[in-house]
Amino acid sequence: MRRVAAAVLGLAAAIAGYALGRETAAPPSPATVIRERVVGTVAPPILAPEPRCDEAALAAAVVRALQVDLAPEPEPPQAPTETAEAATERALEVLARARAARRFSERDADALRQALPDMTPEQRDGALRDLAAALSRNEIVPDTMPPL
Repeated sequence: MRRVAAAVLGLAAAIAGYALGRETAAPPSPATVIRERVVGTVAPPILAPEPRCDEAALAAAVVRALQVDLAPEPEPPQAPTETAEAATERALEVLARARAARRFSERDADALRQALPDMTPEQRDGALRDLAAALSRNEIVPDTMPPL
């Protein structure tokens, strides 16, 4: 019986606290009181209008800006000169000799180093790609000393 009485008393205290709290709510701000007296009702707060934006146009503008800023200017392809053609032939001969010997010696490395500057970038890329492919497939075993 005491438990029931304690529960009822606790419930009554909670209800009384809730009712008193509603009576002691914070008073309205002075701005709200002035709005109520002047306008007659509480005006909604003034909100900034939502910015209107075409998302597709914005995305396209961002893509264009990134392409302009980040994309390197393409270089016009160089026409191979006779010197470049001769250097390419020397580099291919060096690689063929190295494949036949199954090793890439210091002499081969020096010959390739002398030929590379005379080639066009495309020819240089091709020769180095061939060398890298041969090395990765173990067709050529390097027999050179790295610089110290």
